[in-house]
Amino acid sequence: MAQAGSIILAVGAMTVTNDVLFNKQPMNWKVPIATAIGALMFTGFQSAAGEPAVMLAWLALVGSLLYTPKTGKPLAVNLSNWATGK
Repeated sequence: MAQAGSIILAVGAMTVTNDVLFNKQPMNWKVPIATAIGALMFTGFQSAAGEPAVMLAWLALVGSLLYTPKTGKPLAVNLSNWATGK
């Protein structure tokens, strides 16, 4: 079973990658700080609630793949454009 905190760290890493690498935005240091705080909170939530915390973390991961508010293009579209060289 995946740990909820590590899934949240993946969400933050994808957000930073999408903004900085694919969309040429300047690094927003609020994202890694908030990701670290969120991962700690989800780790505590998982020890208290168990499996629902992991399910909620997976939902956050799927949501971050489908929606990026800054550019309007999902991360999956950016990844496919990057892979094909567009």
